[in-house]
Amino acid sequence: MGVAKLLRAPGGPFKHIDSQLTQLQGRVATLEGFKIFISPVQTGTGEEQEITHDLGGTPTAVLFSVLKVGTDGGEVTPGTHTTTKIRATATSGMKYQVIAIKSS
Repeated sequence: MGVAKLLRAPGGPFKHIDSQLTQLQGRVATLEGFKIFISPVQTGTGEEQEITHDLGGTPTAVLFSVLKVGTDGGEVTPGTHTTTKIRATATSGMKYQVIAIKSS
């Protein structure tokens, strides 16, 4: 796996972050004692969903990056995560990605 380099102009947004996240999604990266998993884009169903990860253990931290919500808004509620699955319930139609981190 290659190294993703994110470039940011002083005080400006990250450049090329979309393409970098696309290259990383569904893969595990190691960063100085941490393993990081970024899922492919998920679509909420209103029911609990399971996203498979290969971190080699239960995540230490799980973040949800909301990409798109409907006009009524939405929410993501984390479930109980396991050594192979991240569980979450997201508003139906919501687009999101999971970022899971496990300390080594």
